[in-house]
Amino acid sequence: MKELQQRIFFVTKHHIIKRGGIESHKQSLETNNSIFIPFSDIDDRRKVRVFTEKYPAIFYIGIFIVLLGLVRTSLFLDDTWVKALTGGGLTVLLGCVIMLIYRFLQIKYFIIQLEDDKHFFLIHNSPNQEVFEQFVDAIFEARKRNYREYYFFINEENDKKTELSRMKWLLKEHIITEQEYEDIIDEINLRFM
Repeated sequence: MKELQQRIFFVTKHHIIKRGGIESHKQSLETNNSIFIPFSDIDDRRKVRVFTEKYPAIFYIGIFIVLLGLVRTSLFLDDTWVKALTGGGLTVLLGCVIMLIYRFLQIKYFIIQLEDDKHFFLIHNSPNQEVFEQFVDAIFEARKRNYREYYFFINEENDKKTELSRMKWLLKEHIITEQEYEDIIDEINLRFM
């Protein structure tokens, strides 16, 4: 059983790889919920993508405040230049701080596609990149083991066509290797003569 604790701002996530799927707990200021995602709902790793959630309104507010500071400085420069530079400089500094906050508020997510067109979000590189990558590798390795356990055998109650298509699907999902596929196809052909 592999676990991953993630924390960002006021959100805490705890993911546990269990037999048959991933148990995910999320706690934030608004919610406290748990879900279980079976491996059968998790799509192939090739469909995984990274998404960055940005808050552009914060950036635009920062730009607006910087511009406001520059305009203020230029308008009041004739009166007393020390006051104008101090007031305008502080306003520009505040705008720059807000733009810096924007930079740190961006959240990068690792999105795992689920079969029902939903998504499972992991906070990218949290707690660090190495631990995160190991956990993601463990998810797909556990998914592979799960599929092998439940589908990589010959069910003689099915017909030959069903068994061949199931093995082709396992190959397409990268659950079995090309060599294993060829071996099991030979075995199916022998059993279903």
